[in-house]
Amino acid sequence: MTTDLLLDLTRLEKKYGDVDALNGITLKVGSGKVGLLGPNGAGKTTLMKIATGLIDPTSGSCKVLGLNPKQGTTLHKKIGYLPENFGFPSISIWKYLVHVGLVFSQSKTQAEDNVRKVLDKLDLSNLRERDCTKLSSGQKQRLGLAQVLIHDPEILILDEPVSYLDPMGRKRFYDFLDIIRKDQSVILSSHILTDVERVCNTVIVLNYGQVLYFGPLSELRTSDKAAKFILVVSNPRALMEELDGRPFIDKTSIRGRNLIIETSEPILFQEAIPGYLTSAGVRLMSMKQEEESLEDLFMKLVRSDDTDS
Repeated sequence: MTTDLLLDLTRLEKKYGDVDALNGITLKVGSGKVGLLGPNGAGKTTLMKIATGLIDPTSGSCKVLGLNPKQGTTLHKKIGYLPENFGFPSISIWKYLVHVGLVFSQSKTQAEDNVRKVLDKLDLSNLRERDCTKLSSGQKQRLGLAQVLIHDPEILILDEPVSYLDPMGRKRFYDFLDIIRKDQSVILSSHILTDVERVCNTVIVLNYGQVLYFGPLSELRTSDKAAKFILVVSNPRALMEELDGRPFIDKTSIRGRNLIIETSEPILFQEAIPGYLTSAGVRLMSMKQEEESLEDLFMKLVRSDDTDS
């Protein structure tokens, strides 16, 4: 795989009339699994379309693997792009995917070999003669994934790939993605935040065409002090009363035998909890920290950006 940057954006802007879809973005993104997060209208799809050469920026520059997206087949052969909305012709899966291979300048023999491999990996071999328009939603999503894999691209660019699937369909899609993605870089756009958590190690959070956050998902998760601990104890009511009025205990609640504790000082809390347990005469069976969801963190970033502006 090339050592060039996955994305190299310099003062990238895209305007639709008076609307700034992208507002002067500058980023250097290395290879890996990158998530694009943001509400509808944040600029995610616009950025993907510029990166694939489907539309031009109003100003600024975008390079993908060191290449201008308008450099035709040189870059397009390196990209597998699955848009949010796509359709298929009324022909068999086999004929359609072989045609895709031929479009990417593969010989018929090579295209047929690649189609067999991809269909097998995506559990579509038994449907190879099925009309593309006669598939279930989940099967169509897998066919879309097969389509972008036929030419073995370096980058998979997936725009809201599971937005129309139920939870089981989403899980199955990403199970297949785990099988086939190998060392390929992935740019995944989604507002289904658990999907981004599953696939990506780096995130770009967009809002109103601007970058709210860019960096490791792990750092985004630890960028706020708020923490929630779940304790399974012998007497949650007694411990709750012991914690009443204690410093850095923000909120407590009982859920069955679990005591839920929210604290703004998680390190100090963990140092103090043995003493609180002893004072309350309560036995601790287990304690775990519940990570703040990526959705909560995203909403904090959006609210912070709205306040700053």
